[in-house]
Amino acid sequence: MQKQLKKALASKHPEKFIEKFVTFALSRYINPENLENAINDNADILTLALNHHHLSSPIVFPFFKILLRLHWETFEALLVDVPYLYKVLCRKQGVQELLDTERGRKYINWAAETSYFKLYYLIWLS
Repeated sequence: MQKQLKKALASKHPEKFIEKFVTFALSRYINPENLENAINDNADILTLALNHHHLSSPIVFPFFKILLRLHWETFEALLVDVPYLYKVLCRKQGVQELLDTERGRKYINWAAETSYFKLYYLIWLS
């Protein structure tokens, strides 16, 4: 992961890396079981998905933080784009059925907002 983040920092188009990474992180981690557990436990699955990729590691986090500070607008736009998040999450079979309920719609909106505030704090205020 550290090598990928270094590559992104040196890239001419790191915003493409950010979008690919967010898509990868969500589509790899999210499955119906994880989503159902997150909904039941009021857990922010978007932040959990990013943490699943060890971004809070003391070795990796500084690179992640620099990258996001430099390209916050790109990352922010993805985090608050609920239709984008819905599309990415629904790539996994069984996820759409969970999100296409009143509870699922409330959850994805809540998760997007919560993720935004948590990551904003980590990137800008910590």
